[in-house]
Amino acid sequence: MKIFNFRNKPVIVLIAQIFLGLNILSIGFLFIAMSFSIFQNGFEQGFQQEKISIPVKMLGENSHQTQQIIEIENKQIIVTPFNIGETEIELPFYFCLLTPPSYFTFFDLSCLNLLFMLAFTFTLFQIFRSISYSEPFAIKTLKQINIISIILIVWGIILLIRNAYLDYYLRDFSNNTFGFYTLFTTPSSLIQTGIVVFIIANVYKRGIAFQQDSTLTV
Repeated sequence: MKIFNFRNKPVIVLIAQIFLGLNILSIGFLFIAMSFSIFQNGFEQGFQQEKISIPVKMLGENSHQTQQIIEIENKQIIVTPFNIGETEIELPFYFCLLTPPSYFTFFDLSCLNLLFMLAFTFTLFQIFRSISYSEPFAIKTLKQINIISIILIVWGIILLIRNAYLDYYLRDFSNNTFGFYTLFTTPSSLIQTGIVVFIIANVYKRGIAFQQDSTLTV
């Protein structure tokens, strides 16, 4: 079976196929490297609770113009003028797979997100691989579009549960001073995108029906 299918395809689809293939390799490598590092550290530490870096946001009307340091239960939290900061808390070992190794303002780079990114990118690659001039509407492509919608919705739900737990934990230990700061990949946007993709899948399904009717008519 050929990984790349270049026959009867528009040039833009070929470019997207190559780009997605390179992304699959890079995301897969990063996921394997991070997972190996986490489990290696877990074996060395006996899978005990780990100190995990968590992004936080100050709650309420406590805005300020300069960076400040707030101490809660012997934990120092550096807060920026945007009321965003970072702290370390001890959580069960498996949270190392669910949270990023350190604070990134542009993306939540955790093994959890990398796994879903890999599944999403691979399925999208399969869609571009199946597109052709001869059969623009195919049942195989419809199934893959439905898989993407499921991936996005499940991804969003799992992140929502994780974020809710971390937010509850932070509010509890800080006496409602801080909550969990949701990074770029937000659960709501993933779930909404998944629903939109599901609607697109249903429109695509109608296109398959029209194509089949046209074939029977001819």
